[in-house]
Amino acid sequence: MQTDKKFYNAQAEKEMLACVLVDNVANPFVTEDIMAKVKVDDFFCNEYKIVYTLMQKLFRAGKEINIVTLWELLDRQSPPPLKMEELVALADKILPNNSNYQTTIDILKENTRLRKLKNLATQFDEKLNTKDSSLNIMKSIQGELVELEESEIVNFDIEHADVSSKKELERIDQIIMGKHDDFGLPTGFPVLDKTLWGLQKSDLIILGARAGVGKTAFALNVLNHCANELKKNCLFFSLEMPKNQIIQRLYSLIGGVDNYDIKKATPLGQQPELLKKIASKIENGSLYIDDTSKNTVASMSIKAKRFQRKNGLDLVVIDYLQFITPSQRTGNRFQDVGDIARDLKVMARQLNVPVIALCQLNRQLDNEKRTPTLADLRESGEIENNADIIMFLHSTDSKYNEKRNIDLIIGKFRSGQMRAVKMEYEGKCFRFKELEKEPVKKPTTKQTSMELTPIEDDGSLPF
Repeated sequence: MQTDKKFYNAQAEKEMLACVLVDNVANPFVTEDIMAKVKVDDFFCNEYKIVYTLMQKLFRAGKEINIVTLWELLDRQSPPPLKMEELVALADKILPNNSNYQTTIDILKENTRLRKLKNLATQFDEKLNTKDSSLNIMKSIQGELVELEESEIVNFDIEHADVSSKKELERIDQIIMGKHDDFGLPTGFPVLDKTLWGLQKSDLIILGARAGVGKTAFALNVLNHCANELKKNCLFFSLEMPKNQIIQRLYSLIGGVDNYDIKKATPLGQQPELLKKIASKIENGSLYIDDTSKNTVASMSIKAKRFQRKNGLDLVVIDYLQFITPSQRTGNRFQDVGDIARDLKVMARQLNVPVIALCQLNRQLDNEKRTPTLADLRESGEIENNADIIMFLHSTDSKYNEKRNIDLIIGKFRSGQMRAVKMEYEGKCFRFKELEKEPVKKPTTKQTSMELTPIEDDGSLPF
Protein backbone atom coordinates (compact mmCIF):
# COMPACT_ATOMS: atom_id res chain seq x y z
CA MET A 1 0.00 0.00 0.00
CA GLN A 2 1.40 3.36 -1.02
CA THR A 3 0.59 6.58 0.76
CA ASP A 4 1.95 10.05 1.27
CA LYS A 5 4.79 10.07 3.80
CA LYS A 6 3.01 12.70 5.86
CA PHE A 7 0.35 10.11 6.70
CA TYR A 8 2.67 7.82 8.67
CA ASN A 9 5.85 7.94 10.75
CA ALA A 10 7.89 4.71 10.72
CA GLN A 11 10.19 5.90 13.51
CA ALA A 12 7.24 6.68 15.80
CA GLU A 13 5.76 3.23 15.08
CA LYS A 14 9.07 1.56 16.00
CA GLU A 15 9.27 3.62 19.17
CA MET A 16 5.76 2.54 20.14
CA LEU A 17 6.73 -1.12 19.82
CA ALA A 18 9.91 -0.47 21.78
CA CYS A 19 7.90 1.15 24.58
CA VAL A 20 5.94 -2.07 25.01
CA LEU A 21 8.96 -4.33 24.64
CA VAL A 22 11.28 -2.42 26.98
CA ASP A 23 8.87 -1.06 29.57
CA ASN A 24 6.69 -4.14 29.99
CA VAL A 25 8.63 -5.29 33.08
CA ALA A 26 10.08 -2.01 34.32
CA ASN A 27 6.82 -0.10 34.07
CA PRO A 28 3.81 -2.31 33.25
CA PHE A 29 1.45 0.66 33.60
CA VAL A 30 2.91 2.13 30.40
CA THR A 31 2.09 -1.06 28.50
CA GLU A 32 -1.44 -1.16 29.95
CA ASP A 33 -2.01 2.43 28.87
CA ILE A 34 -0.71 1.76 25.37
CA MET A 35 -2.82 -1.39 24.99
CA ALA A 36 -5.94 0.57 26.02
CA LYS A 37 -5.33 3.48 23.65
CA VAL A 38 -3.43 2.15 20.60
CA LYS A 39 -5.17 -0.04 18.03
CA VAL A 40 -3.57 -2.24 15.38
CA ASP A 41 -4.82 0.14 12.66
CA ASP A 42 -2.80 2.96 14.26
CA PHE A 43 0.23 1.29 12.65
CA PHE A 44 0.67 1.79 8.92
CA CYS A 45 3.69 -0.46 8.27
CA ASN A 46 2.37 -3.99 7.82
CA GLU A 47 5.25 -5.70 9.66
CA TYR A 48 4.69 -3.45 12.70
CA LYS A 49 0.96 -4.26 12.61
CA ILE A 50 1.79 -7.95 12.89
CA VAL A 51 4.26 -7.37 15.74
CA TYR A 52 1.76 -5.27 17.68
CA THR A 53 -0.99 -7.86 17.12
CA LEU A 54 1.27 -10.52 18.68
CA MET A 55 2.09 -8.19 21.57
CA GLN A 56 -1.65 -7.79 22.17
CA LYS A 57 -2.02 -11.60 22.14
CA LEU A 58 0.66 -11.98 24.83
CA PHE A 59 -0.83 -9.14 26.89
CA ARG A 60 -4.34 -10.64 26.82
CA ALA A 61 -2.96 -14.02 27.80
CA GLY A 62 -1.28 -12.41 30.81
CA LYS A 63 2.20 -13.36 29.56
CA GLU A 64 5.31 -11.20 29.79
CA ILE A 65 6.20 -9.38 26.59
CA ASN A 66 9.95 -9.75 25.97
CA ILE A 67 12.29 -10.74 23.17
CA VAL A 68 11.96 -14.47 23.92
CA THR A 69 8.15 -14.67 24.15
CA LEU A 70 7.65 -12.34 21.22
CA TRP A 71 10.13 -14.14 18.98
CA GLU A 72 8.44 -17.45 19.73
CA LEU A 73 5.29 -16.07 18.07
CA LEU A 74 7.12 -14.16 15.34
CA ASP A 75 9.05 -17.25 14.29
CA ARG A 76 5.77 -19.03 13.56
CA GLN A 77 4.98 -16.46 10.85
CA SER A 78 6.00 -17.32 7.33
CA PRO A 79 8.11 -15.36 6.77
CA PRO A 80 8.66 -13.58 10.13
CA PRO A 81 7.86 -9.86 9.80
CA LEU A 82 11.08 -9.05 11.69
CA LYS A 83 14.35 -10.94 11.97
CA MET A 84 15.73 -11.78 15.40
CA GLU A 85 18.50 -9.18 15.05
CA GLU A 86 15.92 -6.52 14.17
CA LEU A 87 13.95 -7.41 17.30
CA VAL A 88 17.09 -7.18 19.45
CA ALA A 89 17.98 -3.86 17.83
CA LEU A 90 14.49 -2.61 18.58
CA ALA A 91 15.01 -3.27 22.29
CA ASP A 92 18.68 -2.21 22.46
CA LYS A 93 18.97 0.85 20.30
CA ILE A 94 15.60 2.56 20.73
CA LEU A 95 15.35 3.74 24.30
CA PRO A 96 11.97 5.41 24.71
CA ASN A 97 11.42 7.97 27.41
CA ASN A 98 8.61 6.80 29.68
CA SER A 99 7.39 10.34 30.24
CA ASN A 100 7.05 10.98 26.49
CA TYR A 101 5.30 7.81 25.31
CA GLN A 102 2.02 9.74 25.16
CA THR A 103 3.58 12.02 22.54
CA THR A 104 4.32 8.95 20.42
CA ILE A 105 0.71 7.80 20.80
CA ASP A 106 -0.47 11.25 19.68
CA ILE A 107 1.70 11.02 16.54
CA LEU A 108 0.25 7.62 15.66
CA LYS A 109 -3.32 8.81 16.29
CA GLU A 110 -2.84 11.94 14.17
CA ASN A 111 -1.53 9.89 11.25
CA THR A 112 -4.42 7.43 11.62
CA ARG A 113 -6.93 10.29 11.40
CA LEU A 114 -5.20 11.69 8.32
CA ARG A 115 -5.27 8.29 6.60
CA LYS A 116 -8.94 7.85 7.39
CA LEU A 117 -9.76 11.34 6.17
CA LYS A 118 -7.88 10.66 2.95
CA ASN A 119 -9.88 7.45 2.55
CA LEU A 120 -13.12 9.39 3.16
CA ALA A 121 -12.10 11.92 0.52
CA THR A 122 -11.64 9.06 -1.94
CA GLN A 123 -15.06 7.62 -1.00
CA PHE A 124 -16.61 11.06 -1.39
CA ASP A 125 -15.18 11.38 -4.88
CA GLU A 126 -16.44 7.90 -5.81
CA LYS A 127 -19.94 8.64 -4.48
CA LEU A 128 -20.11 11.81 -6.55
CA ASN A 129 -19.86 9.63 -9.65
CA THR A 130 -22.89 7.54 -8.63
CA LYS A 131 -26.58 8.32 -9.09
CA ASP A 132 -27.11 8.77 -5.35
CA SER A 133 -28.62 12.09 -4.23
CA SER A 134 -26.42 14.82 -2.80
CA LEU A 135 -28.28 14.66 0.55
CA ASN A 136 -27.64 10.91 0.84
CA ILE A 137 -23.98 11.46 0.03
CA MET A 138 -23.68 14.19 2.67
CA LYS A 139 -25.47 12.03 5.25
CA SER A 140 -23.16 9.09 4.51
CA ILE A 141 -19.99 11.18 4.80
CA GLN A 142 -21.34 12.91 7.90
CA GLY A 143 -22.00 9.52 9.51
CA GLU A 144 -18.45 8.40 8.73
CA LEU A 145 -17.04 11.57 10.32
CA VAL A 146 -19.12 11.05 13.47
CA GLU A 147 -17.93 7.44 13.66
CA LEU A 148 -14.32 8.61 13.24
CA GLU A 149 -14.75 11.19 16.00
CA GLU A 150 -16.38 8.72 18.41
CA SER A 151 -13.72 6.06 17.72
CA GLU A 152 -11.16 8.41 19.26
CA ILE A 153 -12.94 8.43 22.62
CA VAL A 154 -11.21 6.28 25.24
CA ASN A 155 -12.83 6.42 28.65
CA PHE A 156 -11.04 5.62 31.89
CA ASP A 157 -13.97 6.26 34.17
CA ILE A 158 -13.33 3.74 36.95
CA GLU A 159 -12.91 5.74 40.12
CA HIS A 160 -13.86 5.60 43.77
CA ALA A 161 -17.40 6.78 44.44
CA ASP A 162 -15.95 9.42 46.77
CA VAL A 163 -14.64 11.36 43.74
CA SER A 164 -18.14 11.75 42.32
CA SER A 165 -19.48 12.41 45.81
CA LYS A 166 -17.16 15.39 46.20
CA LYS A 167 -18.27 16.75 42.81
CA GLU A 168 -21.89 16.42 43.87
CA LEU A 169 -21.16 18.28 47.13
CA GLU A 170 -19.59 21.06 45.08
CA ARG A 171 -22.69 21.20 42.86
CA ILE A 172 -24.96 21.38 45.91
CA ASP A 173 -22.80 24.14 47.44
CA GLN A 174 -23.03 26.11 44.18
CA ILE A 175 -26.83 25.87 44.20
CA ILE A 176 -26.98 26.89 47.87
CA MET A 177 -24.98 29.98 46.90
CA GLY A 178 -27.53 30.74 44.18
CA LYS A 179 -25.63 29.36 41.17
CA HIS A 180 -27.41 26.92 38.84
CA ASP A 181 -24.79 26.18 36.20
CA ASP A 182 -26.28 22.79 35.36
CA PHE A 183 -29.82 24.12 34.88
CA GLY A 184 -30.95 23.77 31.29
CA LEU A 185 -32.97 26.09 29.08
CA PRO A 186 -36.21 27.22 30.84
CA THR A 187 -39.47 26.57 28.98
CA GLY A 188 -41.48 29.29 30.71
CA PHE A 189 -43.50 26.73 32.69
CA PRO A 190 -42.09 26.67 36.26
CA VAL A 191 -43.45 23.27 37.30
CA LEU A 192 -42.22 21.65 34.10
CA ASP A 193 -38.86 23.41 34.43
CA LYS A 194 -38.47 22.21 37.99
CA THR A 195 -39.36 18.66 36.97
CA LEU A 196 -37.00 18.49 33.97
CA TRP A 197 -34.38 20.83 35.46
CA GLY A 198 -34.72 22.78 32.26
CA LEU A 199 -34.18 21.51 28.72
CA GLN A 200 -30.76 19.86 28.81
CA LYS A 201 -28.18 20.04 26.03
CA SER A 202 -28.02 17.09 23.59
CA ASP A 203 -31.39 15.74 24.77
CA LEU A 204 -33.92 14.53 22.22
CA ILE A 205 -37.37 15.47 23.53
CA ILE A 206 -40.47 14.03 21.87
CA LEU A 207 -43.80 15.83 22.34
CA GLY A 208 -46.66 13.57 21.23
CA ALA A 209 -50.39 14.25 20.87
CA ARG A 210 -53.32 13.56 18.60
CA ALA A 211 -54.26 16.10 15.95
CA GLY A 212 -55.84 19.27 17.29
CA VAL A 213 -54.75 18.86 20.91
CA GLY A 214 -52.13 21.62 20.73
CA LYS A 215 -48.66 20.25 19.86
CA THR A 216 -47.64 23.18 17.67
CA ALA A 217 -49.24 25.69 20.05
CA PHE A 218 -47.30 24.29 23.02
CA ALA A 219 -44.06 24.37 21.00
CA LEU A 220 -44.72 28.02 20.09
CA ASN A 221 -45.28 28.85 23.77
CA VAL A 222 -41.83 27.41 24.56
CA LEU A 223 -40.23 29.10 21.54
CA ASN A 224 -41.81 32.44 22.42
CA HIS A 225 -40.43 32.28 25.95
CA CYS A 226 -36.94 31.15 24.91
CA ALA A 227 -36.53 33.35 21.82
CA ASN A 228 -38.55 36.47 22.65
CA GLU A 229 -38.24 36.63 26.43
CA LEU A 230 -34.82 35.05 27.12
CA LYS A 231 -33.32 36.10 23.74
CA LYS A 232 -31.96 32.59 23.13
CA ASN A 233 -31.28 31.61 19.53
CA CYS A 234 -34.04 29.18 18.55
CA LEU A 235 -34.44 27.41 15.22
CA PHE A 236 -37.92 26.22 14.26
CA PHE A 237 -38.25 23.71 11.40
CA SER A 238 -41.92 23.83 10.39
CA LEU A 239 -42.56 21.03 7.92
CA GLU A 240 -46.35 21.34 8.13
CA MET A 241 -47.14 25.03 8.44
CA PRO A 242 -45.85 27.98 6.35
CA LYS A 243 -44.12 30.96 7.99
CA ASN A 244 -47.05 33.35 7.64
CA GLN A 245 -49.33 31.02 9.62
CA ILE A 246 -46.69 30.64 12.33
CA ILE A 247 -46.38 34.41 12.60
CA GLN A 248 -50.17 34.77 12.79
CA ARG A 249 -50.18 32.31 15.69
CA LEU A 250 -47.35 34.19 17.39
CA TYR A 251 -49.25 37.49 17.03
CA SER A 252 -52.25 35.85 18.67
CA LEU A 253 -50.14 34.24 21.43
CA ILE A 254 -48.09 37.34 22.28
CA GLY A 255 -51.00 39.76 22.13
CA GLY A 256 -53.58 37.46 23.73
CA VAL A 257 -55.75 38.18 20.71
CA ASP A 258 -58.30 35.83 19.17
CA ASN A 259 -56.69 34.21 16.12
CA TYR A 260 -59.81 35.01 14.09
CA ASP A 261 -59.23 38.72 14.78
CA ILE A 262 -55.64 38.32 13.56
CA LYS A 263 -56.88 36.87 10.27
CA LYS A 264 -59.61 39.51 9.99
CA ALA A 265 -57.03 42.26 10.82
CA THR A 266 -59.63 45.00 11.43
CA PRO A 267 -59.69 44.70 15.26
CA LEU A 268 -55.90 44.95 15.38
CA GLY A 269 -56.02 48.05 13.24
CA GLN A 270 -57.94 49.68 16.09
CA GLN A 271 -55.13 48.79 18.54
CA PRO A 272 -51.99 50.23 16.90
CA GLU A 273 -50.00 50.20 20.17
CA LEU A 274 -50.66 46.50 20.73
CA LEU A 275 -49.76 45.73 17.13
CA LYS A 276 -46.53 47.70 17.47
CA LYS A 277 -45.70 45.92 20.74
CA ILE A 278 -46.20 42.47 19.17
CA ALA A 279 -44.10 43.28 16.11
CA SER A 280 -41.35 44.80 18.27
CA LYS A 281 -41.15 41.69 20.46
CA ILE A 282 -40.68 39.44 17.43
CA GLU A 283 -38.22 41.86 15.82
CA ASN A 284 -36.07 41.98 18.97
CA GLY A 285 -36.38 38.26 19.64
CA SER A 286 -34.20 35.41 18.37
CA LEU A 287 -36.61 33.06 16.62
CA TYR A 288 -35.56 31.76 13.19
CA ILE A 289 -37.93 29.74 11.01
CA ASP A 290 -37.36 27.28 8.18
CA ASP A 291 -40.62 26.14 6.53
CA THR A 292 -39.13 23.84 3.88
CA SER A 293 -41.72 21.08 3.54
CA LYS A 294 -39.39 18.32 2.34
CA ASN A 295 -36.62 18.41 4.93
CA THR A 296 -34.54 15.38 5.86
CA VAL A 297 -32.72 15.10 9.18
CA ALA A 298 -29.46 15.46 7.25
CA SER A 299 -30.58 18.71 5.58
CA MET A 300 -31.87 20.14 8.88
CA SER A 301 -28.66 19.14 10.63
CA ILE A 302 -26.53 20.86 7.98
CA LYS A 303 -28.65 24.02 8.17
CA ALA A 304 -28.53 24.01 11.97
CA LYS A 305 -24.74 23.54 12.06
CA ARG A 306 -24.25 26.38 9.60
CA PHE A 307 -26.57 28.59 11.65
CA GLN A 308 -24.82 27.57 14.89
CA ARG A 309 -21.38 28.50 13.54
CA LYS A 310 -22.66 31.91 12.48
CA ASN A 311 -25.01 32.87 15.30
CA GLY A 312 -24.83 30.32 18.10
CA LEU A 313 -27.75 27.99 18.82
CA ASP A 314 -29.72 27.16 21.98
CA LEU A 315 -32.79 25.19 20.88
CA VAL A 316 -34.14 23.32 17.86
CA VAL A 317 -37.85 22.50 17.43
CA ILE A 318 -39.18 20.31 14.61
CA ASP A 319 -42.87 20.18 13.65
CA TYR A 320 -43.29 17.29 13.14
CA LEU A 321 -41.47 13.95 13.09
CA GLN A 322 -43.73 12.03 10.68
CA PHE A 323 -43.40 14.84 8.11
CA ILE A 324 -39.60 14.47 7.95
CA THR A 325 -38.52 13.05 4.60
CA PRO A 326 -36.42 9.87 4.99
CA SER A 327 -32.90 10.33 3.66
CA GLN A 328 -33.22 6.95 2.01
CA ARG A 329 -36.61 5.26 1.65
CA THR A 330 -36.52 1.56 2.50
CA GLY A 331 -40.11 0.78 1.54
CA ASN A 332 -40.81 0.03 5.20
CA ARG A 333 -42.40 2.98 6.99
CA PHE A 334 -41.54 1.62 10.45
CA GLN A 335 -37.87 1.33 9.51
CA ASP A 336 -37.88 4.79 7.88
CA VAL A 337 -39.30 6.41 11.04
CA GLY A 338 -36.83 4.44 13.16
CA ASP A 339 -33.94 5.78 11.07
CA ILE A 340 -35.32 9.30 11.46
CA ALA A 341 -35.53 8.91 15.25
CA ARG A 342 -31.92 7.67 15.47
CA ASP A 343 -30.72 10.50 13.23
CA LEU A 344 -32.52 13.07 15.41
CA LYS A 345 -30.68 11.82 18.49
CA VAL A 346 -27.36 12.05 16.65
CA MET A 347 -28.32 15.57 15.55
CA ALA A 348 -29.01 16.60 19.18
CA ARG A 349 -25.64 15.22 20.29
CA GLN A 350 -23.71 16.86 17.46
CA LEU A 351 -25.33 20.26 17.98
CA ASN A 352 -25.18 19.86 21.80
CA VAL A 353 -28.54 21.62 22.20
CA PRO A 354 -31.97 20.30 23.17
CA VAL A 355 -33.97 19.13 20.15
CA ILE A 356 -37.77 18.98 20.51
CA ALA A 357 -39.54 16.92 17.87
CA LEU A 358 -43.34 16.95 17.75
CA CYS A 359 -44.92 13.60 17.04
CA GLN A 360 -48.33 12.34 15.95
CA LEU A 361 -49.92 9.62 18.10
CA ASN A 362 -51.97 6.66 16.88
CA ARG A 363 -55.47 7.45 15.67
CA GLN A 364 -57.12 4.79 17.87
CA LEU A 365 -56.65 7.13 20.86
CA ASP A 366 -59.54 9.23 19.54
CA ASN A 367 -61.96 6.34 19.99
CA GLU A 368 -60.57 4.77 23.17
CA LYS A 369 -60.70 7.94 25.32
CA ARG A 370 -57.71 7.00 27.44
CA THR A 371 -54.41 8.42 28.60
CA PRO A 372 -51.69 8.08 25.92
CA THR A 373 -48.76 5.75 26.56
CA LEU A 374 -45.41 5.07 24.89
CA ALA A 375 -47.08 2.36 22.81
CA ASP A 376 -49.14 5.08 21.09
CA LEU A 377 -46.10 6.66 19.41
CA ARG A 378 -46.99 6.31 15.79
CA GLU A 379 -45.09 4.02 13.41
CA SER A 380 -41.95 3.07 15.33
CA GLY A 381 -40.66 1.82 18.68
CA GLU A 382 -37.33 3.43 17.82
CA ILE A 383 -38.81 6.80 18.78
CA GLU A 384 -39.15 5.53 22.35
CA ASN A 385 -35.68 3.98 22.32
CA ASN A 386 -33.83 7.08 21.12
CA ALA A 387 -35.66 9.82 23.04
CA ASP A 388 -34.33 11.10 26.36
CA ILE A 389 -37.70 12.59 27.29
CA ILE A 390 -41.15 11.75 25.93
CA MET A 391 -44.13 13.96 26.82
CA PHE A 392 -47.78 13.69 25.84
CA LEU A 393 -50.48 16.33 25.65
CA HIS A 394 -53.76 14.76 26.73
CA SER A 395 -57.01 16.75 26.68
CA THR A 396 -59.33 15.93 29.58
CA ASP A 397 -62.07 18.15 28.09
CA SER A 398 -63.62 18.41 24.67
CA LYS A 399 -61.14 19.80 22.17
CA TYR A 400 -63.87 22.20 21.01
CA ASN A 401 -64.08 24.03 24.34
CA GLU A 402 -62.77 27.60 24.23
CA LYS A 403 -60.65 26.79 27.26
CA ARG A 404 -59.83 23.23 28.11
CA ASN A 405 -57.78 21.29 30.65
CA ILE A 406 -54.69 19.54 29.33
CA ASP A 407 -52.46 17.04 31.12
CA LEU A 408 -48.82 17.32 30.05
CA ILE A 409 -47.70 13.77 30.83
CA ILE A 410 -44.00 12.90 31.11
CA GLY A 411 -44.07 9.29 29.92
CA LYS A 412 -40.31 8.78 29.74
CA PHE A 413 -37.53 10.66 31.48
CA ARG A 414 -34.06 9.13 31.60
CA SER A 415 -32.94 11.42 34.39
CA GLY A 416 -36.01 11.84 36.56
CA GLN A 417 -39.55 10.99 37.52
CA MET A 418 -42.49 10.31 35.26
CA ARG A 419 -45.34 12.58 36.24
CA ALA A 420 -47.94 14.96 34.85
CA VAL A 421 -48.39 18.71 34.87
CA LYS A 422 -51.93 20.14 34.74
CA MET A 423 -52.38 22.92 32.23
CA GLU A 424 -55.07 25.05 30.72
CA TYR A 425 -55.13 25.68 26.99
CA GLU A 426 -56.87 28.71 25.55
CA GLY A 427 -57.28 27.71 21.93
CA LYS A 428 -58.36 31.05 20.50
CA CYS A 429 -54.96 32.60 21.22
CA PHE A 430 -52.88 29.39 21.49
CA ARG A 431 -51.88 30.04 25.11
CA PHE A 432 -50.90 27.40 27.64
CA LYS A 433 -50.64 28.08 31.35
CA GLU A 434 -49.92 25.87 34.32
CA LEU A 435 -52.76 25.37 36.82
CA GLU A 436 -52.64 24.83 40.56
CA LYS A 437 -50.50 21.89 41.56
CA GLU A 438 -53.20 19.76 43.11
CA PRO A 439 -53.13 15.98 42.58
CA VAL A 440 -55.08 14.58 39.66
CA LYS A 441 -57.40 11.64 40.28
CA LYS A 442 -56.50 8.36 38.66
CA PRO A 443 -58.56 7.62 35.54
CA THR A 444 -61.27 5.00 35.92
CA THR A 445 -60.11 3.19 32.75
CA LYS A 446 -57.83 0.17 32.86
CA GLN A 447 -54.89 2.23 31.63
CA THR A 448 -52.34 3.04 34.32
CA SER A 449 -51.55 6.69 34.85
CA MET A 450 -49.50 8.70 37.29
CA GLU A 451 -50.74 11.10 39.93
CA LEU A 452 -49.70 14.70 40.00
CA THR A 453 -47.08 15.31 42.63
CA PRO A 454 -47.25 18.82 44.01
CA ILE A 455 -44.08 20.80 43.40
CA GLU A 456 -43.82 23.86 45.57
CA ASP A 457 -41.87 26.78 44.14
CA ASP A 458 -39.85 28.43 46.92
CA GLY A 459 -38.56 31.14 44.57
CA SER A 460 -34.98 29.84 44.55
CA LEU A 461 -34.88 28.51 41.00
CA PRO A 462 -33.47 30.44 38.01
CA PHE A 463 -36.78 30.97 36.19
